[in-house]
Amino acid sequence: MRISIIIPVYNVKKYLPQCLNSILAQSRKVEEIILIDDGSTDGSAKICDEYVARHAAVTVIHQNNQGVAAARNAGLQKCSGDYIAILDADDAIAPDYIATYCSHVQKTGCDTCKGTYRRMKQTGELLPAYHIEPGVYRMDCIYTELIPRMMGSAPDKKDSIPMGVWGTLYDAGIIREHQLVFPSERKFYSEDMAFNISYLMYAKHVEVIDYSGYYYRITDGSLTNRYEEERFERCMDMYRWEKEVTARLGIYELCQYRLTRQMFNHMRSVFHQYKRCICGFTLKESRRELYRICSDPRLQEMIAQYPVHKMRFPQRVFVYLIKYRVIWVIQLIYNIAGSN
Repeated sequence: MRISIIIPVYNVKKYLPQCLNSILAQSRKVEEIILIDDGSTDGSAKICDEYVARHAAVTVIHQNNQGVAAARNAGLQKCSGDYIAILDADDAIAPDYIATYCSHVQKTGCDTCKGTYRRMKQTGELLPAYHIEPGVYRMDCIYTELIPRMMGSAPDKKDSIPMGVWGTLYDAGIIREHQLVFPSERKFYSEDMAFNISYLMYAKHVEVIDYSGYYYRITDGSLTNRYEEERFERCMDMYRWEKEVTARLGIYELCQYRLTRQMFNHMRSVFHQYKRCICGFTLKESRRELYRICSDPRLQEMIAQYPVHKMRFPQRVFVYLIKYRVIWVIQLIYNIAGSN
């Protein structure tokens, strides 16, 4: 059972050694580590070459900057393992990460094993784990139970399963047989979700484990800390695509409220980027943009059709702030008037 790890690399000089060292220190050897240098300009490419020179398992692809999806796809084309793990270059993994996933695959015969994660500060300090309920999903249950939970939580509980590709061991045979690739992140708000749905359409046996050996680093350059003018529209596009694909799979009714709640969660990221230190807007400018977004008829229709009364009090208040366009409170919550 050969394991391939794919790592897109773009300007992560500060964190790349920790990521690679955490892989090389695994209690279960990794046969193939593929780095895709996506046009780095900060010295990350040199670090990649240094690790290639010192470690036989490490290879690198140098390419012009094309984005994380294209980098991952380049890795998928090159990898030769039986199972594939995908990491981000500023993250890290626990010493027993690969051993834990391989053990579950060998013990259960599953084609996919998915776990959870811990957030990690820039300093390397680990935050509490995100826990999930373990489960076994076979055949139709993948459609009717697993995919809906990856879409988001139900209105009255927190039962979602992380949709990120990290924290997952994938069957390379499924990916190769069906020529699965990542859609561009410039098109999809969540290319991970799009890939997972495409992959799970062909999976037969998925094991979900409450194991948090993936360390997801929170950095200043993360998506939530960058202003993106079209972020709200990209969230809407993703919502529409998810509606369409779940309808084709015959599970839209199972996913409807989960998709809407996921959209509400995306709104937090949309609002966060209107902090002055991120977008550079004046208070008046941010107020105007927030009012425009909250007034969007598609968003208002979601709220009208959603059982808001079933939500916990904090989530209920958040949705009502959007519904009634209480912009000054939203600005206060997200410290939009301040400098941080």
